Amino acid sequence: LVGIGLISLSVQQSKEARDMITENFVAPLLDHFEKTNFKANSSFDKQRPFKLVDDASTKWKFFNFNLNNWEEDQALQLKETFSDPYFIRLDNGKQCFRPGTDLSVLTNATFFSELSPFGSSKPKCPCLKGYFGKDCGIPEAAWFGHFKDHPKARSALRPRSRPRRIIHGVPVNHEFDFLEARIRSLSEVVDVFVIQESNFTTFGAFKEVAFLHKLQQGWLREFQEKVIYSYLPYFREKGRESGWYADAFIRMYLSKKALPMIKGKRDDDLFLLLDADELPNPEILLFLKLYDGYTEPIKFGLRWNVFGFYWLKSEDPSFLDRLWPNMRAKSERLLVLTVICTLGMMKEVFKDNAMLLRRNVYEEPELAARQKKYAQSSHGVREWTAGTVGHYAGFHCSWCYSPEGIRTKLLSAQKHDSPRWGDYPEKTNVTYIAGLIRSGAWFDGTKTFISVPENKTDEHYAPKYILDHSDTFHNLLERPKSE
Repeated sequence: LVGIGLISLSVQQSKEARDMITENFVAPLLDHFEKTNFKANSSFDKQRPFKLVDDASTKWKFFNFNLNNWEEDQALQLKETFSDPYFIRLDNGKQCFRPGTDLSVLTNATFFSELSPFGSSKPKCPCLKGYFGKDCGIPEAAWFGHFKDHPKARSALRPRSRPRRIIHGVPVNHEFDFLEARIRSLSEVVDVFVIQESNFTTFGAFKEVAFLHKLQQGWLREFQEKVIYSYLPYFREKGRESGWYADAFIRMYLSKKALPMIKGKRDDDLFLLLDADELPNPEILLFLKLYDGYTEPIKFGLRWNVFGFYWLKSEDPSFLDRLWPNMRAKSERLLVLTVICTLGMMKEVFKDNAMLLRRNVYEEPELAARQKKYAQSSHGVREWTAGTVGHYAGFHCSWCYSPEGIRTKLLSAQKHDSPRWGDYPEKTNVTYIAGLIRSGAWFDGTKTFISVPENKTDEHYAPKYILDHSDTFHNLLERPKSE
């Protein structure tokens, strides 16, 4: 009887949750947001906390950047490239994906002579660890997340002659180190970085545009030609009433404003949306650039860390776990998010609203007709996931800041976060926060995280860029030992 009751309650809650999403999220996005003209309140324009540079010379893109004309001055033309450098062609006409192939074996004459007793000249590509498929082009996140168990989908993959271009949007608040790690580690595979900053927090408090100031001073100057700075100069009062709205508006504004500024786009190019604390692996992005044949939209399975790479998010306890808390070991929880699709799907199904991609609502009634029409135009619409436990598509390092950075995050959170820990003064004390980082406790006193032994040589412990720059990120790689 208890089991039947729990199932009934679950079904009821699921229906209620779906109705809530449709009523409070999907419908408002499709109705109100599409009619929004995004004009700033003139009173906010007078408060902009930036300093214009008067020097007419240009040392880097943002050196003489005029925020008043940020939309007019940032048109960016996408470049065309070829896929040839990523592949090596064998004498028999087959080709191997160069980054995934063991070239030392491939160029060894013994490799060819030992293929068969008769010296067959039909060599296979010898794959490096972490790569799979006939041409060694499928990285482990895509292989174990999907293609290993779907041979039909695997056989549909074909290398492209021209790579897709990737436009990557990321809203920022105070995640300077993470943004630098993102741009430096992904600059070879991402064609445009859209950095969106506001002079208001999601709580509605006024703040400086610190990212722009750093860019104006030459930060990341060698990558600035790939950057579009999207400026959100106002806070909508409806965001104080609805956390859904506040979160959705930021991402919707990003895509609606930035995509028209990018010239030379093709419908088969890709749009990637991630938060500032979600870092994808470059290998999975390169795969999506270079191959045709997969369906969309695409989810990423991310390793979910908290406070640092030494704590893992665990699965929520089951009913039995609550009855017998120590009966079994905690299991790791994978964060799965819908993050990427083609610009064609963005335009035809999501109407260039990135939040609809993030929430993956293409099957909702309001979008079903668009999705059906898009699918009928020879587009494969079927979601799939790249990344699983042990074979991740990237990392989500939640609350991975210094104690002072966590305090900033607490105070910047939406009004309707429940509970909003920034409303409790004792929770914003940096000494208290430092204690949470050391012990792996949460703000409510629970200890649900999984301790991870420090291992800077393990490629799954942290993103490669962060491991390679351990001096900069030591606070995220090494758990504090004492006060």
